[in-house]
Amino acid sequence: MKDLKQLLKTRPVFGTTLTSMSSVMAEVIGAYGMDYLFIDAEHTPCEVTGLREVVLASENAGIAPLIRTTRPDEIEIRKALEIGAAGIICPHCKTRQDVETMIAGAKFPPLGHRGYDCGVHAARYGGYGYDPVTYMNHCHEKQLVIPMCEDYEFIDNIDDILEVEGIDAICFGPADYAMSLNITKLYKIDHPQVRKGLDMLMEKTARKGIEVMLVANPPTYEAIDNLLNMGVRMVTLASEIIILQQSLRDIKEKVLDRYQER
Repeated sequence: MKDLKQLLKTRPVFGTTLTSMSSVMAEVIGAYGMDYLFIDAEHTPCEVTGLREVVLASENAGIAPLIRTTRPDEIEIRKALEIGAAGIICPHCKTRQDVETMIAGAKFPPLGHRGYDCGVHAARYGGYGYDPVTYMNHCHEKQLVIPMCEDYEFIDNIDDILEVEGIDAICFGPADYAMSLNITKLYKIDHPQVRKGLDMLMEKTARKGIEVMLVANPPTYEAIDNLLNMGVRMVTLASEIIILQQSLRDIKEKVLDRYQER
């Protein structure tokens, strides 16, 4: 499985959102060189504990599985990391307390309140040669904590939020951020109000050495290049559903429609 923290020291990293929860799709995406999977438990009918097969398939394909939970919740976060997630992403973090809840669930004491048990996948079930200190250090050093900035309240509280120790990256959600400002132009990061919030996020996180994650939708070279030039170093290339739809649309318009018109 790829070490995202180590990779980010040398280059940007790229991933794809997974909404189908297909372990086959996880392996296919991993085979094409993606660095991470953004596994979405927020907008799918899946519980975090039901994602075990997808996480195992991701590990097998060498791609880092990041799980988006349904909310900042200590137990849900701990379970996601114990089944093998390389990191957790929490939606709608609006306050310092929301992010402190993430840290409490993701980090062992003294930084957090994460409960300890070696009988989990992340600890390889405490098998031969297992050392608890090595395991806990590994979790702290390798597993990412990524709150989402997708509400105007995050930007209102940004200085207080970024004081929380243990944040690795912030995922900016342009669609929900726009809607929180009553803007209906979704995924338009060039909208003045959306761009103002994003620019502030980029500026503040750069000072703290915290990465920014953002979706390239559609996943074109131009969209990706634009994000990289802005300083975004974790780029999510839409979702497997959108990529499939684009491929099918091209087939329909360039092949099927021509033959069906004959």
